[in-house]
Amino acid sequence: MPDAGNTTDQEPTRPGRITSEARGLVEDVKRWVDLKVQLLQIDLEARLEGVLNRAAQSVVMAVLLLLTVQFGLFTVAFSLASWWYSDALGFLAVTLLLAVATVTFYALRPTLVKLRRIDEAEKTPELSVAPRTPELGPPEASNEPAGGSANR
Repeated sequence: MPDAGNTTDQEPTRPGRITSEARGLVEDVKRWVDLKVQLLQIDLEARLEGVLNRAAQSVVMAVLLLLTVQFGLFTVAFSLASWWYSDALGFLAVTLLLAVATVTFYALRPTLVKLRRIDEAEKTPELSVAPRTPELGPPEASNEPAGGSANR
């Protein structure tokens, strides 16, 4: 007849089971945290890749635009030079035009980029994520009895 206080080697004691469950729980939490860190790292890498791609695309577009404007200005300068029969006057006219544009731009100093901070974006209704629904007005008076047309 086995004693109630004795335990066999195959059946762990209650504190032993709690300890093993706690260890398993700690391991699960460690794995979950590791997976969350990996997910965050992947998300940051994807965002960084997107930013770098947009920056590279912007640089390529800026270089192409610069070349386009440069050849356009050469065309204007040579056209004016042939019209005035003087190469110097054609290029001088284009140079003066660019100088006037530069002085005007410097004098006006327009704001080209305006970044919105997160706290400002939360206050602005057009940037909210949830769609705005029209306000419901008071119900209109109707001559129908309560319950609608189902009573007819």
